[in-house]
Amino acid sequence: MSSLHGSRTAEPKTSLEQSTTVPGEPTTLEDNGKRVSQPLMLELKITLLKPLMAMNVSGSCVSRAAKDLKIAKCDIVVVHDDMERDLGKLSFKTHGSANGHNGIKSCIKSLGTQQFRRLRVGIGRAPADDRSPTSVAKYVLGKFKPLEVEKLEQEVLDFAADEIIRTAVSTAAPPKR
Repeated sequence: MSSLHGSRTAEPKTSLEQSTTVPGEPTTLEDNGKRVSQPLMLELKITLLKPLMAMNVSGSCVSRAAKDLKIAKCDIVVVHDDMERDLGKLSFKTHGSANGHNGIKSCIKSLGTQQFRRLRVGIGRAPADDRSPTSVAKYVLGKFKPLEVEKLEQEVLDFAADEIIRTAVSTAAPPKR
């Protein structure tokens, strides 16, 4: 098990993955560092990718999966932690800079574009106002408190999963008949 399990950077994605899992759905563990599942929802193929590596180097995995699965870059939604938002606050971003997020920098570099969507999950800021890289890393990689995990699970993650699916459905081409 990864040392990041339960951390502020990993927990929202792990819980979101559980929220979008369909009973009996085949999930495969690929040998090139990712977990992929493809539930069929409303005649729409949705691929859930969970890179099995640190977020700050996950761009190559996202790019490789998009190429292998023939997913347009503009159809990608990257779920990531955001210290600039209070715990549990969500926001979509359709494109743009990484705003200092190393995982998004990795995705932009590997995809060769900023033109992909992001679902930002607020993790709040550390109580101290220290923005040094060491303090930021310690906070982001730190564990959530039990009440914080409960808040994310009860108030946010099911809604986030629904929003990703709703966005995919609303932007998808009609099914071929």
